[in-house]
Amino acid sequence: MIVLLEQKEFYRLNGLSVKEKNIPVDKTKICIMEYSIMQIKMEYYMKILLLFVLLLLISCNPSQEKLCVIDRDVRTLVDSTFLRDIKQLQIYNDTLYMLDGALGKVIKMDTHLVGSAIDFADSNHSSSSIIPVSIYVDGDSVYVMDANVRGIQSLSLKSKHGHITQLMGASGTRFFVDKNHFYVSYVTEQNCIMVVPEKALLNDTNVVFIGENFHFSTANENRNRNIRYLLYDKKYYYAISDNQPIIEKYELGTNTLLHAFDFSDVPMVMANIHFIESQILDDSSYYVMIEDAYIYRNTIYLLCAKLGENYTRNTIIEVELEPNMYVSNIYKLPGKSYTSFCVYKSNIYAFNKENNSLERLKMGNK
Repeated sequence: MIVLLEQKEFYRLNGLSVKEKNIPVDKTKICIMEYSIMQIKMEYYMKILLLFVLLLLISCNPSQEKLCVIDRDVRTLVDSTFLRDIKQLQIYNDTLYMLDGALGKVIKMDTHLVGSAIDFADSNHSSSSIIPVSIYVDGDSVYVMDANVRGIQSLSLKSKHGHITQLMGASGTRFFVDKNHFYVSYVTEQNCIMVVPEKALLNDTNVVFIGENFHFSTANENRNRNIRYLLYDKKYYYAISDNQPIIEKYELGTNTLLHAFDFSDVPMVMANIHFIESQILDDSSYYVMIEDAYIYRNTIYLLCAKLGENYTRNTIIEVELEPNMYVSNIYKLPGKSYTSFCVYKSNIYAFNKENNSLERLKMGNK
């Protein structure tokens, strides 16, 4: 009966009028009918599979911004001093370190945003004399790029004593230390990175200049637009421009440029490039796209500004480093203007310049 009913249905679908009791058992037509039913089922399953793939692609699309939510924020230190101009946020051993350019202080906090300024009064130079423009923390030392002494002070968190590595003309962007050598952004006619032995004096013959410059139209542009953020990650380090959508990967030890990753295909970055190309500037000015950069667990994070009307700097672009560099996520911070940030576990710590608050934010869908 099942066979007869299926065959009858097949006839009806093909415009034939038959009586069930008179239907002959035609094996050829039954096979055609079964094939048609199978084809319909396959088309149905293919549609479901296609829908699943589309949903997966949408969920994995890095251009889909993920909104970060404030989990906690703070505007003062434990002594009620107000935060004013936080820069160079970084985390080491579950402790946040940063500098406040307006206060002229290096600050440390726990991950619950409770903290105070570090007192370097027992160092070779009193804390009041330090004018910090950049910091790097490693082990029990805070390395402070100090405009007052025109160099880097190596200050111990334990003994508070340190020594000075003399520099002239370093940019004040993020730098790092590896095997008693400082890697700092320093622009010459040909190079953009300087490697300086710790305790070096000016004109030290062991200073090495590396990193090839981008080439612009004038000498002023070459000098101003070749500054880099330098980020350290075990065997490699990365140089990031503040005005070009390029991440350069170098090998530690040999200082060999291994790869340059171009992320100009990110829609926001592409829009910035179109805006810049539409503007007329003299060679002493340029637009900053990348406000800050940070590295955490084989991932680079870039604080990116949106140029043009309704200017904001509240977007973080996430770039995975292994096996090859690619943009994996884009995060949107709730405020409009952030100056510095760092990443730890599933949180972003960022300074909101609108209300001078340090925020701990949950990374959206992380």
